[in-house]
Amino acid sequence: MRGRLTAVRRASAWPTVATHPHQIAYWNVLVGGTAGAHERGMPQAGDYWAMSYRQGLEWIEENAEPGSVLVVPVVQHAVVLVAPERLRRDVGIVPVSVPNFPDLAPGALDFLGPLALERPVYVM
Repeated sequence: MRGRLTAVRRASAWPTVATHPHQIAYWNVLVGGTAGAHERGMPQAGDYWAMSYRQGLEWIEENAEPGSVLVVPVVQHAVVLVAPERLRRDVGIVPVSVPNFPDLAPGALDFLGPLALERPVYVM
């Protein structure tokens, strides 16, 4: 019995270890993991809670030039909410989306080219 419990614990821990640090984005083996969910067209088969944005913000924090701007076309509000704690004050967020409306209007990002001529622009 003891060996079986160890195997069960190991099996249930593996998805957590294999998807770290994006455990919340994991789709289980019944659908073939994240790749299987994508193949089946399952919505939100990715980083549902935008946890990977924390890594992006960490990179911006360490690497972005002073006065840079950040554009977040998908789930912008997740970045805006944590920006006071996770984003340098000299990096501005350019609003391009509205929560609950994932589609951007055609041409909504056309301003990025001219803006990039003025200052560094990062898109997450």
